[in-house]
Amino acid sequence: MECAINKKDIRGINMKQDNKNRVLTVGLIVSIISFLVLYVGVKVVLSNEIIMTNIIAYIILSLILGGITSILYYFKLNIAVMLFSLGIVIGSFEMYRKFIDGMDGWGDLAGLMSFLAWIIIGLSSGLVVQLIVHLYKKMKLNNKE
Repeated sequence: MECAINKKDIRGINMKQDNKNRVLTVGLIVSIISFLVLYVGVKVVLSNEIIMTNIIAYIILSLILGGITSILYYFKLNIAVMLFSLGIVIGSFEMYRKFIDGMDGWGDLAGLMSFLAWIIIGLSSGLVVQLIVHLYKKMKLNNKE
């Protein structure tokens, strides 16, 4: 009987560690992809020279995006994760589109602003929809009782 309890404890610890690894992996993947999107966008699409300050800013923004994704994933806010990720993807396409359009020298600023705007739209809409779903489920559960 004692062995069965120890095996359950070990499995529970492994599951917690596995979940922690998934959360960190998701955050790391989002951070790396967002860094690459920013770096390639500015270096290749805009053909601008990148200095160390730019790289530091890209790393900080990428770590923030990865951290937000990790937090949402950790708390199992799946709808918020999906809409936030969709905001990052749409923002990336919009940023590249504005970079390519040029807009007489304002394309770089407009592209980065649209990237950040879509990220904010994705995060806020994800949290609002997640809250609505949570309240609906809670109301439905209370009506059953």
